[in-house]
Order: sequence, then structure tokens, then C-alpha cells
Amino acid sequence: MSSDRPEDVRASLRSLAMAAPRPTQAIHPLSRPLPPRRARIGINVACEPCRKRKSRCNGQRPKCASCIHHGLHCLYVSATASETNCQALKRKVTEIQQRIEDHERLYAALRTMNEQDSRAVLDKLRLGADASTVLRQIEEGDLLLQLSLVPESRRRYEFPYASSMPAYLQTPDNPYLQSPIYGITIDDRFVPGPSPSPRPDDRLNHYRGVYVQPYHSATIIDDRLSEVELSRWTSVSADNRLMRKILHAYLLHEYPTFPALHKDIFLQAAIDNDKRFCSPLLVNALLAQASHCFIGLPYRDQFWNPKTLGYSFLAEARRLWELYVHTTVDLPTLQATLMLHITYSMHCMDKIGFPYLVRAVTMAKQLRLLDVLD
Repeated sequence: MSSDRPEDVRASLRSLAMAAPRPTQAIHPLSRPLPPRRARIGINVACEPCRKRKSRCNGQRPKCASCIHHGLHCLYVSATASETNCQALKRKVTEIQQRIEDHERLYAALRTMNEQDSRAVLDKLRLGADASTVLRQIEEGDLLLQLSLVPESRRRYEFPYASSMPAYLQTPDNPYLQSPIYGITIDDRFVPGPSPSPRPDDRLNHYRGVYVQPYHSATIIDDRLSEVELSRWTSVSADNRLMRKILHAYLLHEYPTFPALHKDIFLQAAIDNDKRFCSPLLVNALLAQASHCFIGLPYRDQFWNPKTLGYSFLAEARRLWELYVHTTVDLPTLQATLMLHITYSMHCMDKIGFPYLVRAVTMAKQLRLLDVLD
């Protein structure tokens, strides 16, 4: 039989009890709690002055806090804040390789040119034109043309959602068959019935070349596009090459429809740092409008996405507009206000864009641009 005497139970419980502290051991009170560790702000790339001085850089653009405090010229190797040093080096190597290839192709083209054309190319180079721009002029168009069309073999249009028109639609009463667009999509032999002979006074035949030219493959040839440095006017991006492409897309697609500024005056003012006809507000508003039409930008249709470049340009333009619109009334501010109205209207946000239009009209009246000349 097992022993359940009280003495045995008390002895077993006594062995499990917590030992009392020794008299020589002093129980110290808890020390003061340590202060919370400061969260470390991680940055991908520090500026060059901070890297040389081995000081902490907060990565602020266009100038970090350390360079502002010490009065130094802040310079970043990376084009954007998310680009690392390795990515920046790869990008520079790619640009150098492209530049070397352009010079080799330009040299080969000069060897095969006649004397008159080679002198024209050398004159362009002496005036400071970029080698890639001159090469594009040589390969894609005449040096005197402002708009050059890239030759291509594919057709401009096709019948919607099908490569050929269904037979039941090929009827003489179909108005699509008589349109000039259809005349360049398929050959005349597919049109039922004899084709009408053109009349000498037919204006449609006179402007037929407008429909035949592949406008989507056009390229604007202007030496100033390779010279302008838009990074001096915006803090959103430091990639001048990318912003030149965006500017080219604006001048090709948006400018002919909604010309809120004068192209030549704007380009020259941006190069000469002339604040009478160019401003950071105007540049950011222009790039925000042009970002949705440049096919090289990812997710360009998502204007509401904060991760897109167009959203960043639009946010910076709105910030500058709220900062200066109540104190500054000049031509660049008026042009930027019109561009903000156009951008919101294109994105079906008319209620937000209409106040910009009203403000633009008010500024135009203050500048006396709407006065009737006697």
C-alpha cells in the first residue's frame, strides 16, 4: 500500500517550494528603461560629397540636408532615388556604348556623303549639335526638315478587330468603303465595283497624302531637344534623356491639338534658363501631361497610381501651383494652369480641372491678353 502520511506530503511540497533569498543577496530595483532605438532611414544611394566625406546622407533630392548645412554642391550618380549604384553604373555603361556606336555610325556616314552634305553635317556639329541627333537627321530625314517620317512597310490601319473585311459588308452602299482611310488599308482590287475616276477639282485627292503618311512613326527633328536639360527645372527625376523623350512625345502628339505654349520660345527659354518663358511649375505640368502619351513609361494609363512618373510630375506641379498661384501672375504660370486643366480633362476629371480653366482666364485678363486691340 502506498504511504499517504501528512509528513510525506509536506516533505514533497517543501522540495518544490521556491528557495528564499540569501541574506547576502540584495535585490536591486529595476533600472530605468532604455530609450527606444531610433529607426534607421535606409537610402539606396548617397550623394557624392557625403560619400567622399563619409558622412551620413539622408538622400533628399535635389540637395540633401548635409550639403545644405555645409553649403556644398550636392550631386547624385543615380538618376532616381530608387536607383542603386550598381544600376547607375550599368546605365552609364549602356549610354557610353550607345554614344560610341553613334559616333561610329556617324563616321561611316560621313565617308559615303558628298562634299555638300558632309559640310552641312560638320556645320551642325560645330554649332554644338549632339552626334545622335545629327545621325538621326541623316538617316531619317533631310537636315532642313522639322518633321521627318520614318519609312515603314506595315499599313497604318486595319479593319477593326479583323485583318480583312467580311464579305457581307462589301456592298456598294457601305460608306466605309468610300472613306480615304479604307483606301490605304487594303488594295483597290478588293473594293467591289469599278472605282470612280478622280476629278481634278476633288479636294479629297488633293489631301490624300495626309491619310497615307504614317504619322505615328513621325519624329521631330530639332537640335534643341538634345540640348535642353529639364533636370534643372524639376526635382522629380534627374534622367534628362528620359525627360527629353517624354518632351518629344508631347510635341508630337499633344502639342498640335492643345498648344498651351510656343514650342520654340519654350525650348530656348529652358536652355537659356530664361524664367520669363519657363518655370519649374510649367515644366512639371508639361511632363505630367506628356507622361500618359509616351509609350516608354510603364502603367502610363494609371494616372492615379502614386508609383508612376506621371503622378509624381502632377503632384509636384500641383504643389508649386498652390505655392505660387496667389502671388505670381506671369505667362509660365498661366500656361501651366492651362496644362493642368487639360490633364485633368483628359483623365475624365472635369470637376477638378474646370477651376484651373477659370483661374487661367482670370490670369489672362490680369495680363491683358484678352484685350481687344484698336
